[in-house]
Amino acid sequence: MPGSGVVVAPPQVYDLVRELNPRVTSILGSRRATGTYSFHIWERDHPQPAGTFLRRDSAQVMFSPSALRKLDLDRLVAHELVHVHADERVHGLPAAVEEGIANWIAELVTGRARAYAGPEPDPEALRLALTLSNDEYLALPSHAAVDQAGVWLASRLLPVSDAILAACPPAPE
Repeated sequence: MPGSGVVVAPPQVYDLVRELNPRVTSILGSRRATGTYSFHIWERDHPQPAGTFLRRDSAQVMFSPSALRKLDLDRLVAHELVHVHADERVHGLPAAVEEGIANWIAELVTGRARAYAGPEPDPEALRLALTLSNDEYLALPSHAAVDQAGVWLASRLLPVSDAILAACPPAPE
């Protein structure tokens, strides 16, 4: 798509999609049993490393060029696949909780987590994670504490079970 500011994602992204997509859908299911989704790269770096734009019958995942050089590109692809496959119940959650679910599932399907290892969030971060609108969440100067609270909540909503572990690779040593 020359001139549009967007180019098709390179094969390494599609290789990760083929590897991670079955793992994500085994945990989450899919609202995209039909329909299409595609992966593209913005021609210039973007403030966010990636973003998923949903329509009724399609989804487009956009990556910042610098995201392709990250060591954890697999985690980023898995995170965006959660947004692609999540249904309106997940998309209707507060932004930090939805992001926490995407982060938690990405940790599981890339073999980085077997159990939540972080500290319990402070009560204010938990309150914000549960109450901030999407715009309020995006306006935060730092998301770290609220994001951690969202992952903590997600780890409680989706505890690791034998069925989830069967869908995920072993944790790295």
